[in-house]
Amino acid sequence: MNVILIDDETSIREGLKILLSEEDMTIIGEAASIKEGISLIDERKPELVFLDIQLEDGNSFSLLEQLTFRDFKLVFITAYNQYAIKAFKYNALDYLLKPIDPEELHETLLRIKKQEEKNAMEAQLKRVQENKQLQNLTINTTQRMHVLPIEEIMYGQADQGYSTFFMKNGKKVVATKPLKEYAALLPEEVFIRVHQSYLVNQRYIKSYDREGILYLSNEEKIPVSVRKRVAVKKRLSQR
Repeated sequence: MNVILIDDETSIREGLKILLSEEDMTIIGEAASIKEGISLIDERKPELVFLDIQLEDGNSFSLLEQLTFRDFKLVFITAYNQYAIKAFKYNALDYLLKPIDPEELHETLLRIKKQEEKNAMEAQLKRVQENKQLQNLTINTTQRMHVLPIEEIMYGQADQGYSTFFMKNGKKVVATKPLKEYAALLPEEVFIRVHQSYLVNQRYIKSYDREGILYLSNEEKIPVSVRKRVAVKKRLSQR
């Protein structure tokens, strides 16, 4: 996630840069004044801004009112808690008091990442519900967001609360959501839920034996649960 830091204390900015570097955040700019901050945000168009409320040339609420670009998430940082109520009127996601506690910062970033995942999932589900052809599946791992071409996903495997997607090129991508959530997004005419733990792209199914085993084009074997066998056999006969 691309981040801009706006604070008139160099030590605060330097400390934030160290903490954010450990959280997979990319600092794309920093400023110490309202004037610099407005120019930087409008030019760089960040995804997240950490903004000190009281800057050297005035109150940062005036900065927000002068921006052209406003499509970013906002976290206020300040030494004064009397601004808290007003801060949330500007749709701030959080309000951190100086000196910044690393654990509180971590919790704030976790909430932001979870909101990003939720928004991405809802957007994909909306496209599916509107009967638009979904070409890619956007998933979040513990490190970053991935866009997977649906036609290159061979199968997905559930692993407790996580999902692992096995790609045509041999790569594996571990997602932070359960498989059932992705099953609701992927096209039913392409993917078959053959087991509680497996969702298979039927384009890569080579054969199916009497023991309830699917053989994929890369020679991998996928078990079919007993209660799914009749439905899977019927589905494959219609290809």
